[in-house]
Formats: sequence, structure tokens, C-alpha cells
Amino acid sequence: MLTHPPRSSGHSYGLFLAGDVPVTLSGQVAAGPETYEWTLYGSERSYRITDWSRLWRGVHREWTPVDLEEPRGSEHTRLSEFARAMRGEETTLADFAAGLRVQHLVEHFHRQ
Repeated sequence: MLTHPPRSSGHSYGLFLAGDVPVTLSGQVAAGPETYEWTLYGSERSYRITDWSRLWRGVHREWTPVDLEEPRGSEHTRLSEFARAMRGEETTLADFAAGLRVQHLVEHFHRQ
């Protein structure tokens, strides 16, 4: 992690490196309905995931939905992927090493 300004009880901010690429992470907790949103900003276009499964493409400050050809995940597809991983077959799930790296980053983020 490169920097971590002070955070309030409801907001966090951090700047990480993904190789040589800086990645800004911010989060906010607020009263009201639960929402889920990830946004990846790029120099030519951006992408946003909302509601755990809706993908949007942003170009010139306008967001348009992206139609996904593959079916969206469900409990059945996640359990099927997990079963394949346990059998040692190729899967789209993150492996345990990747999950541990993410866990360490999150824990470091919250300690700052």
C-alpha cells in the first residue's frame, strides 16, 4: 500500500500498486439500503459492477449496460466451480493463495 489518509468511522481510502499500476480503493458505510458497487476507471473507458452482477461500461461520462453472453452466477454455479476446484480441475475461482493475498491486503488496509 502506498498511502492511507486518516479515515472516519464510515469511510476508508487507500492507494495500492498492482505491479506498476496504481489502484485507488475507497469504501463507505452509510445508513440506508445496502448497495454494492465496484468501479474501475481507465484512461479511455471505465467499468462498473453494481448489484453483484450488473456490468456497465463508461465512456465520456456516460454509463451503458453491458450484455453478458455467459449466464450470471448462482449458488449452483458457485458450488459447481468449488467442486471442480476440489477435484483439481480448472476453475474460475480464485485459489487459496490468491485469497490469502487479498485477506492480507484487507487486514493491512484496516490496520492503517
